[in-house]
Amino acid sequence: MKLKKIVSLVLLIIVILATTKVEAATIQWKNYIAYKAIADLIVRSGPGTSYSKVTTIKKGYPMSASDAVNGWRKLNGKNEYVEASKTTKVEWKNYAAYQVENANVYLNVRTGPGLSYTANKKFYNGEVISVTEEIKGTDGLLWRKIRGKNELYVASSYLQKISWGTATTYTVNQDLHAEYGPGDFYTDASTYKKGTIVRLTKQVKSPDGKYWRKVDGKELYIPSSLVTATAIPWKNYKTYVVTGAAGVLNVRKGPGTNFEIVTTYKNGEIVKASDSINGWRKVEGKEMYISSQYTKIVSTTSNIDGYYAYKVKVDDSLNVRKGAGTNYEIIGSYKNGDVVFAKPLSNGWSKLYGQTKYVNSSYLVMASWVEVDISDQIVTLHKKNGTKYVSSCVTGNVSAGNATPKGVYKVYYKLYSPTFTGETLSGMSKYAQNDILLMGDARVGYWMPFNGGIGFHDASWRSEFGGTIYKTNGSHGCVNLPKEAAKQIFLNIDQGTMVRVHE
Repeated sequence: MKLKKIVSLVLLIIVILATTKVEAATIQWKNYIAYKAIADLIVRSGPGTSYSKVTTIKKGYPMSASDAVNGWRKLNGKNEYVEASKTTKVEWKNYAAYQVENANVYLNVRTGPGLSYTANKKFYNGEVISVTEEIKGTDGLLWRKIRGKNELYVASSYLQKISWGTATTYTVNQDLHAEYGPGDFYTDASTYKKGTIVRLTKQVKSPDGKYWRKVDGKELYIPSSLVTATAIPWKNYKTYVVTGAAGVLNVRKGPGTNFEIVTTYKNGEIVKASDSINGWRKVEGKEMYISSQYTKIVSTTSNIDGYYAYKVKVDDSLNVRKGAGTNYEIIGSYKNGDVVFAKPLSNGWSKLYGQTKYVNSSYLVMASWVEVDISDQIVTLHKKNGTKYVSSCVTGNVSAGNATPKGVYKVYYKLYSPTFTGETLSGMSKYAQNDILLMGDARVGYWMPFNGGIGFHDASWRSEFGGTIYKTNGSHGCVNLPKEAAKQIFLNIDQGTMVRVHE
């Protein structure tokens, strides 16, 4: 009786094992992806601890394995199994293009990160693929995964990262999908419409035999056959002020909203940019582009009918006459070094601003002066060498009755980091006192008065300048400037420098 029980038990175990093996063989193992061992793993010949040990996978090493079924995963292309609880999914990142190099005839593409996995494709020297960062396989070699859903790996030692060089401009010839790698077998990414301008790199050959170009700044690829090189004639660079942007104006890597944002400009910022082409301007000297919709040109000439500041250069004195000629009566004179605001005439004489008075142009040399355009909220420093420095500003609050007075003035003096308290404050007009008192602890670094207590100064408490701020949130009469603009004006003017305020 005891013998019968033993025989029955043995038969039952055999039946259970046979059934288990049949079930293992019929399980649908699928969705193979990369996993990493989070503990030392025993690889078994079947999905269970009763199966024999085949090998081991050390903690930290990767494998290509299926979804978990009853707590086990099947290794890709093998009748080998590991416990799912001791694995974690590999999160692939840092995809980039690499070229196959130094392969002996061809490079095998395998179903997992190791020489023991099946080789099912071949890549040849010179072909380019998109792969991940390196990962160390169980064979001790470094491997990279090919981008995409399929579990395909190549040995890292036969790959060289592509150096793309400088991108150039192309036009898309037809609607197309950019791919996540240089080839049709990668996943579709962004859509590019016919006529889209895009900056692309040099072309490379993919394993599908086609040539592809990389989108500048992105891991996206477009077939070379579907784009045409386009030389955009960016020219006529002029000074513009940013205006009307909602918050900030995006500055992009190419002329279109499909390009990467590289920085931003605030309303009121000054930028030198090209003529508008298809609604975009190129920033001078940089591969940066802005929408022309949010730019307004800054006048390249004075808005005061050709009047400029000049310094008198004479040994003794310069006569001021009633007319443009030596036959006219002398009605005054200027000393050497005096500054005048005058308009050159065609006959060698210059007319003084706002007066019927004339001086000989031969004794005048260009002088630096500052122009304030209230309507455009622009301050222009006209340097004596003919160059200009332009900045946005905020003038007096119109709605509060504190509009900055128009006229021609001269700078009284200039101070750096003054302390506006006590005696200094008492000597200023109500305009300047109110502006300074608004600051609290935010001290003004540069102060240049030109009309009573009204003057130029930096306004560190303001985050934006220009636009229509002055109409309802302007100063108490002074010309508020960004700190860098105030510094540039401070360094280029002196006592007596002419200032013209106009609309």
